[in-house]
Amino acid sequence: FVEVRCDGARVAVGGLGWDPTLRPGADPLECVRVAPPSADVSLLLAHYGLDDHPYPNALEPVICRSTLEALEGVDHVLLGHVHIH
Repeated sequence: FVEVRCDGARVAVGGLGWDPTLRPGADPLECVRVAPPSADVSLLLAHYGLDDHPYPNALEPVICRSTLEALEGVDHVLLGHVHIH
């Protein structure tokens, strides 16, 4: 996480990039410790889709909704992995 200031608010921003070594269906957050610093707002960005909103026929890792619900200290999560070509 890094801290930035936006209109006087302290915003903690963390990210999780794509890991090509993960198997399809694996949850990339399963073994990651997410510990945002104290801030007014904390954001977690991840280059993955959500398990209950998969891209059709995609064989890729996805973040489980239950893993997101168990996160502590994260106010907003932004996910995305669909590439339109």
